[in-house]
Amino acid sequence: MDSFELNKILGAILGTCLAVLSINIAAGATPIRFRDFIAGTAIGSVPKMALYAFGGAAAMEAMRDNSVWSWALLGGVVLLYLCLGYAGRRWLKQSEPQTGA
Repeated sequence: MDSFELNKILGAILGTCLAVLSINIAAGATPIRFRDFIAGTAIGSVPKMALYAFGGAAAMEAMRDNSVWSWALLGGVVLLYLCLGYAGRRWLKQSEPQTGA
């Protein structure tokens, strides 16, 4: 792995950490209730974590068993993740204000 590849990986890690850190600092500087912060964090994080966990478990199972059903489960999890991303992107685009000339 050359230094350029390593710098891209480190940049991605650093960017993710800084984004999360800045959101947490901003939340701490506002008069948000702890209960609301935890609820918002759970709503925003738990679905992603569940998909990653199920996807990782399905990938490990597919590699271990090498059965058609394991690979189908892995494909289903990947397809679900892609569909949710696509649906989220469409939803965000629809909620943007339309600018017309």
